[in-house]
Amino acid sequence: MKIRTTIVLCCLSALLVLAMGHQSPAQQDSVEPWNRIGVVSVMKVMQLSQKNTDHHKRVNAERNERRAELQKRVQDLQADEASLKTMRRGSEDHLTQYRSMLLKQGQLEALEKFYNQTFEANNNEWSQDIYQEILQAVSHVAQEMGLNMVFERTEPEFPMPPELLGQTVGSHKLLYHSGPIDITDQVIDKIDATQN
Repeated sequence: MKIRTTIVLCCLSALLVLAMGHQSPAQQDSVEPWNRIGVVSVMKVMQLSQKNTDHHKRVNAERNERRAELQKRVQDLQADEASLKTMRRGSEDHLTQYRSMLLKQGQLEALEKFYNQTFEANNNEWSQDIYQEILQAVSHVAQEMGLNMVFERTEPEFPMPPELLGQTVGSHKLLYHSGPIDITDQVIDKIDATQN
């Protein structure tokens, strides 16, 4: 009887040791993700990607063309104003010139407003498109590298205007990392690989 009890106790002890030393697949999954975390700086991707740089070069060239066009209109208005000063006030030529100048001035203001709104709308659309591309590239790189999670890690720049502090504190989530894999360069390469 004692032998049988001793054997049963030994078997139970062995099972208990095995159960404590062995992790279930669910337990393994709960630990494993922390070993496969990546980080990416979205701002660095936007600043260093050739695709984004090329886009901004095109936008700046177009903006410079529009500025030159507006500047030429300003010079034309200044010439009209100088010409107007040489005319007798109230004469038919003076009134015709004044009317023409006011119309040109209105067109200049309307064009300037139109160009500003167009550039703002295009910039907003581009920012959304490139951000969506970055998210897709992050997803592809993370899958290729076997990562389970990727955090954004753009560091805030100091000194910071007081009005931006609250926004930065609210949006800056990854405060420290030592182990995660930085995939920023791979994401830049992925974004630039899709360049037209």
